Amino acid sequence: MDIKSGIVSWPFACADDLGIVHKFIRTIDALEVLSIRTLEEDVSGLWPVIFRQADSLTSLIFRPYHDYNFIAVKPQTVSEIASRLPHLVHLGIDVSLQDAEAALKEVAKPRTPGQPQEESSIDELVKMSGLKEVELFIKLSMESSSFCGRNTFSAAGTTSNPPIKPRVSLRLAQGIFDRFLTHDAQSPIERVSIHFLRNCYEDRGQYSALHSTAWVEMNETGFEKQVDRSWQSDPAEMSSEVWEEIRQADSEFAGGA
Repeated sequence: MDIKSGIVSWPFACADDLGIVHKFIRTIDALEVLSIRTLEEDVSGLWPVIFRQADSLTSLIFRPYHDYNFIAVKPQTVSEIASRLPHLVHLGIDVSLQDAEAALKEVAKPRTPGQPQEESSIDELVKMSGLKEVELFIKLSMESSSFCGRNTFSAAGTTSNPPIKPRVSLRLAQGIFDRFLTHDAQSPIERVSIHFLRNCYEDRGQYSALHSTAWVEMNETGFEKQVDRSWQSDPAEMSSEVWEEIRQADSEFAGGA
């Protein structure tokens, strides 16, 4: 495979071998857009090869596949992304529910300047001056949180799946948007999306995963806001036919590597 430059979109199933993804990214001379559906507990081995694309990479998204091995990106990693990938305009990362709750509290009661506080991933994120679009993926537990009620089981083994709280979710998205502008009044930020993910169980405990999104966008007339009023199935869920194509592509790539 000889890919010199441009935008690459290729679904890759790598089982537990991150080396396949590492080799794939390394073959591209000027990668502009990279979206990885995270299956691994530790993707730190990919950062060196991703940072090699610093001169061209403008969009980077780590999105969880269902919610297996959901790994929140650490503050120091966000800081390194900011310093090593200067041309990013679109960034999507996993953040912890704890960081999201803390950011929501800060919307209601901003911290006092100079007040000592441990930096979160979101704190580091809003310092990135070149971003136009941000996507945050937040896994909700079965217990209640500021964003959603407790997920309970019925006698048949199905979960109740209460909807996310629209006002609270939009408040978080708006609060993060505002923090970009507070940090830099000339920030080019245009959109902040919050993607909530949660386990659900259907008849007799059959596992599935759902997502719900709240977003805030600035346009010519001001702010536009929208939130999902109900949980949705994963829009990127792939059929068995697509998985067969992926397995074939994996085999061809591994054979030619």
